[in-house]
Amino acid sequence: MPPFRPTPHRPVPGSVRPQDLPRLVRLRRSLARRWQRRQRRQLAYLALAFLAGAASFALVVGVVASPAWAEARTVFEHAALSALPAGVLLLGIYSLWRYDRSRRRARAAAIRYHHANQRIQAHVGAADGVDGERPVA
Repeated sequence: MPPFRPTPHRPVPGSVRPQDLPRLVRLRRSLARRWQRRQRRQLAYLALAFLAGAASFALVVGVVASPAWAEARTVFEHAALSALPAGVLLLGIYSLWRYDRSRRRARAAAIRYHHANQRIQAHVGAADGVDGERPVA
Protein backbone atom coordinates (compact mmCIF):
# COMPACT_ATOMS: atom_id res chain seq x y z
CA MET A 1 0.00 0.00 0.00
CA PRO A 2 1.45 3.40 -0.95
CA PRO A 3 2.01 5.97 1.79
CA PHE A 4 -0.94 8.15 2.75
CA ARG A 5 0.75 11.25 1.43
CA PRO A 6 3.72 10.84 -0.94
CA THR A 7 6.82 12.82 -0.05
CA PRO A 8 8.92 14.60 -2.68
CA HIS A 9 11.69 12.02 -2.34
CA ARG A 10 9.37 8.98 -2.52
CA PRO A 11 6.81 9.95 -5.14
CA VAL A 12 4.11 7.59 -6.33
CA PRO A 13 2.77 7.63 -9.90
CA GLY A 14 0.33 10.46 -10.25
CA SER A 15 1.60 12.42 -7.26
CA VAL A 16 3.48 15.01 -9.33
CA ARG A 17 1.26 17.69 -10.79
CA PRO A 18 1.55 18.45 -14.52
CA GLN A 19 2.33 22.13 -13.86
CA ASP A 20 5.38 21.07 -11.80
CA LEU A 21 6.98 19.19 -14.68
CA PRO A 22 8.72 22.14 -16.48
CA ARG A 23 10.21 23.33 -13.18
CA LEU A 24 11.43 19.81 -12.39
CA VAL A 25 13.02 19.46 -15.83
CA ARG A 26 14.86 22.78 -15.35
CA LEU A 27 15.91 21.70 -11.86
CA ARG A 28 17.23 18.38 -13.18
CA ARG A 29 19.21 20.14 -15.91
CA SER A 30 20.81 22.61 -13.48
CA LEU A 31 21.57 19.86 -10.96
CA ALA A 32 23.23 17.76 -13.66
CA ARG A 33 25.47 20.70 -14.60
CA ARG A 34 26.27 21.38 -10.93
CA TRP A 35 27.09 17.73 -10.30
CA GLN A 36 29.43 17.55 -13.30
CA ARG A 37 31.14 20.83 -12.37
CA ARG A 38 31.71 19.67 -8.80
CA GLN A 39 33.06 16.31 -10.00
CA ARG A 40 35.56 18.09 -12.25
CA ARG A 41 36.61 20.35 -9.36
CA GLN A 42 36.96 17.30 -7.12
CA LEU A 43 39.28 15.59 -9.64
CA ALA A 44 41.32 18.78 -10.02
CA TYR A 45 41.90 19.01 -6.26
CA LEU A 46 42.86 15.34 -6.08
CA ALA A 47 45.31 15.73 -8.96
CA LEU A 48 46.78 18.84 -7.32
CA ALA A 49 47.22 16.95 -4.05
CA PHE A 50 49.05 14.10 -5.77
CA LEU A 51 51.19 16.53 -7.75
CA ALA A 52 52.08 18.47 -4.60
CA GLY A 53 52.98 15.25 -2.76
CA ALA A 54 55.24 14.11 -5.60
CA ALA A 55 56.85 17.55 -5.92
CA SER A 56 57.42 17.75 -2.18
CA PHE A 57 59.06 14.33 -2.15
CA ALA A 58 61.25 15.27 -5.13
CA LEU A 59 62.26 18.55 -3.50
CA VAL A 60 63.13 16.86 -0.21
CA VAL A 61 65.26 14.28 -2.02
CA GLY A 62 66.85 17.04 -4.12
CA VAL A 63 67.63 19.24 -1.12
CA VAL A 64 69.05 16.42 1.01
CA ALA A 65 71.12 15.03 -1.86
CA SER A 66 72.49 18.41 -2.92
CA PRO A 67 76.03 19.44 -1.98
CA ALA A 68 74.65 22.65 -0.44
CA TRP A 69 73.01 20.56 2.32
CA ALA A 70 76.34 19.11 3.39
CA GLU A 71 77.94 22.52 3.35
CA ALA A 72 75.11 24.30 5.18
CA ARG A 73 76.07 24.84 8.77
CA THR A 74 73.56 27.26 10.22
CA VAL A 75 69.97 26.71 11.20
CA PHE A 76 68.88 29.54 8.92
CA GLU A 77 70.32 27.82 5.87
CA HIS A 78 68.61 24.54 6.78
CA ALA A 79 65.32 26.39 7.22
CA ALA A 80 65.72 28.16 3.88
CA LEU A 81 66.46 24.87 2.10
CA SER A 82 63.47 23.17 3.79
CA ALA A 83 60.91 25.95 3.27
CA LEU A 84 60.08 25.11 -0.33
CA PRO A 85 59.24 21.42 0.24
CA ALA A 86 57.25 22.36 3.34
CA GLY A 87 55.25 24.92 1.37
CA VAL A 88 54.50 22.46 -1.38
CA LEU A 89 53.47 19.86 1.20
CA LEU A 90 51.10 22.38 2.80
CA LEU A 91 49.59 22.98 -0.64
CA GLY A 92 48.97 19.23 -0.92
CA ILE A 93 47.28 19.13 2.49
CA TYR A 94 45.08 22.07 1.52
CA SER A 95 44.15 20.31 -1.73
CA LEU A 96 43.12 17.17 0.16
CA TRP A 97 40.96 19.26 2.48
CA ARG A 98 39.27 20.95 -0.48
CA TYR A 99 38.89 17.56 -2.22
CA ASP A 100 36.90 16.24 0.74
CA ARG A 101 34.63 19.29 0.80
CA SER A 102 34.00 19.13 -2.95
CA ARG A 103 33.38 15.36 -2.74
CA ARG A 104 30.65 15.92 -0.15
CA ARG A 105 29.07 18.69 -2.22
CA ALA A 106 29.16 16.56 -5.37
CA ARG A 107 27.44 13.76 -3.46
CA ALA A 108 24.73 16.15 -2.26
CA ALA A 109 24.16 17.38 -5.82
CA ALA A 110 23.95 13.77 -7.04
CA ILE A 111 21.32 12.96 -4.41
CA ARG A 112 19.22 16.00 -5.36
CA TYR A 113 19.59 15.07 -9.05
CA HIS A 114 18.36 11.56 -8.26
CA HIS A 115 15.35 12.94 -6.36
CA ALA A 116 14.44 15.23 -9.27
CA ASN A 117 14.64 12.25 -11.64
CA GLN A 118 12.36 10.21 -9.39
CA ARG A 119 9.76 12.98 -9.32
CA ILE A 120 9.87 13.37 -13.10
CA GLN A 121 9.46 9.62 -13.57
CA ALA A 122 6.48 9.66 -11.20
CA HIS A 123 4.66 12.04 -13.52
CA VAL A 124 2.44 9.52 -15.26
CA GLY A 125 -1.28 9.50 -15.68
CA ALA A 126 -3.37 7.47 -13.28
CA ALA A 127 -5.06 4.24 -14.32
CA ASP A 128 -8.48 5.93 -14.46
CA GLY A 129 -7.21 8.52 -16.94
CA VAL A 130 -7.44 11.46 -14.54
CA ASP A 131 -4.33 13.61 -14.96
CA GLY A 132 -5.17 16.40 -12.55
CA GLU A 133 -4.42 16.72 -8.87
CA ARG A 134 -4.88 13.57 -6.87
CA PRO A 135 -7.13 13.60 -3.82
CA VAL A 136 -5.25 13.56 -0.53
CA ALA A 137 -7.64 11.33 1.40
